[in-house]
Amino acid sequence: MRLQSAVLDWSGQGVSGDLSLLDEPALQRGRQLYAQKHPTRAAELAGWSHHRFLAELSLLPEGRLSRAALLLFGGAGAAALLGDVSPRITWKLVDADGVERDYQHFKLPLVLAIEAVAAKIRVHTVRILAPTQLAPLELPSYDAWVIREALLNCVAHQDYAQGGRVIVTEWPDSLWFSNEGSFMPGSLERVLANQQPIHRYRNPCLTDAMVELGLIDTIGSGIRRMFRTQRERLFPLPDFELGESPPTVKVCVYGREIDSGFGRALLSAMDLSLEEVIALDRIQKRRPLSALLVKRLRARGLIEGRGQTVRISGSVAKAAGQEVSYTLDRGLDAQHYKALVLQLLSLGPQPRTAINKLLLGKLPGSIALDKQKTYIKNLLRDMADRDRTIEAFGGKTRAARWRLKVAG
Repeated sequence: MRLQSAVLDWSGQGVSGDLSLLDEPALQRGRQLYAQKHPTRAAELAGWSHHRFLAELSLLPEGRLSRAALLLFGGAGAAALLGDVSPRITWKLVDADGVERDYQHFKLPLVLAIEAVAAKIRVHTVRILAPTQLAPLELPSYDAWVIREALLNCVAHQDYAQGGRVIVTEWPDSLWFSNEGSFMPGSLERVLANQQPIHRYRNPCLTDAMVELGLIDTIGSGIRRMFRTQRERLFPLPDFELGESPPTVKVCVYGREIDSGFGRALLSAMDLSLEEVIALDRIQKRRPLSALLVKRLRARGLIEGRGQTVRISGSVAKAAGQEVSYTLDRGLDAQHYKALVLQLLSLGPQPRTAINKLLLGKLPGSIALDKQKTYIKNLLRDMADRDRTIEAFGGKTRAARWRLKVAG
């Protein structure tokens, strides 16, 4: 497998001196973007040749068009000079079951493809009742800047040498952006916490040109701004998924609320750091947290509970006006669920499926559905090993049955 080195810049390699390979509308759009980023040079820009313009963007190493130049401005025949790769952005529309309903491929030049893909995404109005407000706010389901930032990051940091493509998947209530290649900063936490520029980039020639065009920044502030923007809009924060085999980066942007109270009241009304907001956002999504973050949040009185039942604390719920949701999430004491099991077994031995049927749906809302069976398993183990009130017999796993344990 070919691996692209961050030291040997694939995007910066010169491939041709033929400027006719470039797309004229793409070049004109590039000039417009450059003028917007550098307004004091707009008059000077008007007199530049295309060769001079590309040179200012550092896209002409030794007078030859770089691969980055072809990616951004290349016409229909430019892809043939990039080897056995076929750069493109694919947009897919899927329904709630993941069934593909529509798709479209957007090829070179990417400077135009980016705008075409962004325009393809459907944006509708979402109504949110913000804290202390009597009338609901009407917001677009997706912020235009957040869409472009996620898409532009994929284009800038795609590992083109792998021959993959950028994929934008539009679900009914979220957008997923995916590109091939490892996450160069190493971790999302580093980007969000680091106020200094990140010095490693996969495609320096391409990213530098995109910076000059005002498309991206190279200091990591774009990702931080994505999180801040979603927080200010009272929407769930973006999710980043970093794959390893093959290396991929996926970003999810939500187009609706997850918890109609928690997300908007808690994240907007309380004085929290961005890191704490992200951690509490993960709790509302039932996602795991590091032990260090859990310890910090508990020390501040923001969360309570243990293991799979970690939830926002009573004081936070009260401040956010979420007393009812908190009560449902907190559920009943474990002794209550144990009493239900004992009552069931008093009628005779029962298989695990019967116990699941008894308890599923009655457990705290803070326990995700896919974790409730694990909670029941641990509850039964505690009753058998510590309480010594029940025991399993008749086999292991599915063949096992549970009964009351006779004293003595």
